[in-house]
Amino acid sequence: MRSAHANKLSSKFTIVCPDLPGFGQSYLPRDTPDHAGSSKRTKASDCMELMEYLGHHRFAVAGHDRGSFVPPWTFPIVSNG
Repeated sequence: MRSAHANKLSSKFTIVCPDLPGFGQSYLPRDTPDHAGSSKRTKASDCMELMEYLGHHRFAVAGHDRGSFVPPWTFPIVSNG
């Protein structure tokens, strides 16, 4: 699913499709009593840091399946700096 959409958009946009921590071929976050490493807020923060590292300061965010819960958490990060 992801590659089909990415292929269609890649002629006009740079596509970044990371696996979220704990999913796919990513690392498994360390578990803590409050499960902060697995929170959607932490996953959104990780994605924002990745985009900053890659030099993307303005971008759109989308998610699919479990990843669809992460994009709404990017707004508070951007809003609060």
